[in-house]
Amino acid sequence: MKKRIVAFLLAAGLLGAAASSGRAHARDKGEERRNERRGITLEFWGGYTGLAPHDLNLRSDFERAYVDYFFNQKFDFLAGWRSGYYSYIQTAGSVIRFDPITGTTPVGFRAKLILNRVFSLSLGLAFLSRAVTAYYSAGYAITDMDPDNVEFNGSCRQVIDFPQWRLAVRAWTPLAAVHARTRLARRIQLEGYAGAGIVFARCSSTREYTLKTTDPDGFWELNRDLEEMQGSGRGVAVEVGAQAGFPLNARMGVFIEGGYAYRMASNMTGRYSYLQRHEDANSEPHETRWAWEDAIWRVNNGTYDNPWGRWNASWPTMADPAQLGNSGPFHLDLSGFQVRIGLAWHL
Repeated sequence: MKKRIVAFLLAAGLLGAAASSGRAHARDKGEERRNERRGITLEFWGGYTGLAPHDLNLRSDFERAYVDYFFNQKFDFLAGWRSGYYSYIQTAGSVIRFDPITGTTPVGFRAKLILNRVFSLSLGLAFLSRAVTAYYSAGYAITDMDPDNVEFNGSCRQVIDFPQWRLAVRAWTPLAAVHARTRLARRIQLEGYAGAGIVFARCSSTREYTLKTTDPDGFWELNRDLEEMQGSGRGVAVEVGAQAGFPLNARMGVFIEGGYAYRMASNMTGRYSYLQRHEDANSEPHETRWAWEDAIWRVNNGTYDNPWGRWNASWPTMADPAQLGNSGPFHLDLSGFQVRIGLAWHL
């Protein structure tokens, strides 16, 4: 009798385990089928993308070279040329850091229509924004006792300042894409995608520069330049990438993806304004202003020739469409490699 009871209990236990395993297996299979079923999946993501808008970043290169050429190289040359008569010391100065735009943290979402177990279509929108600012100031004490001096009379002090300096970009990119996926493991899906769309971009540049010269007798003069440029344009956007998805349950999942985005906006137009102000110890301040509402962004190229050397410079500017001169085209390149993490929700 005891043997029959034990055998009965063992049989019941095995049947219960098999039934439980079957239910778990069926639940997993059902979850997989739900994860692969047709419908719409919403994906929300954030991440990092590298940026290098070359034409806009020319402003950063220009400022560093400007300070070096018109002050450091010039004063070094004069000190050597007028040896024994000319000398200078830098009395104050901050670190020269006119940083370029190099990367940002975009956000976005997309709605994905699952067609079958392999292919999907999606519509999405990505947004990115980045701004860099800088402040630079330096002071020089200059002495020139050369009787043939034409640069200064005796000694003077010069102070240069960049009270305002800023570069900024912003872009919205609607994108349509095709996706193809496969299941690597029960909890891992791999997906590749390619898409195209339009990038709507904006950029701006602000540069304020002052130079103050003070003579030993107290006479001083101050020159101030303020340039402000704003513009917008649109262009082509193309993205390719790969995604690894990790379902959490029948409706929710997380993913990580990486790829490359090509975003190139051209024909940037907008508002340009320029202010020149001069004042000194003996006269009233004088200002000159001009502005264009529909100016076009360009890349200016110029050569500076002086006894201390030659500088071939390039910098972003804006011009009247009827007076482009020898300037070159300006492109706002917001392309770069990107990494994203996000949340997926199947409706």
